[in-house]
Amino acid sequence: MSDSLNCPHCSRSLVHSEIPEYQRCSDSCDRDAEFETKRKDRNYKSECLSNHHYGPAKHFMKTIGVEVSGTYDGVLYWMCPDCEGKWHRWPEGSAYHEAAKEYVDGNQ
Repeated sequence: MSDSLNCPHCSRSLVHSEIPEYQRCSDSCDRDAEFETKRKDRNYKSECLSNHHYGPAKHFMKTIGVEVSGTYDGVLYWMCPDCEGKWHRWPEGSAYHEAAKEYVDGNQ
């Protein structure tokens, strides 16, 4: 997402409500190692993977990830729900940044 917790256009906060603690991983949680173990052993049960879905994040975000069918299978760019301002997800110079340009710059 964006490096900021605020919209780069209207400056409003993109932080939303708090994620319930029981759904967060603790700072000591190693999701990647847990996932790899689970992937290798189908019978492996991990309280962390089965109960925690949001990693160490403490709040939901209001940012809208926009997918453009036929361009990229996933979020191509971000949009603010308050002002509908759009900004790039991908770094300048990448093919996906170029693909998103027409949408972010308002030509679409």
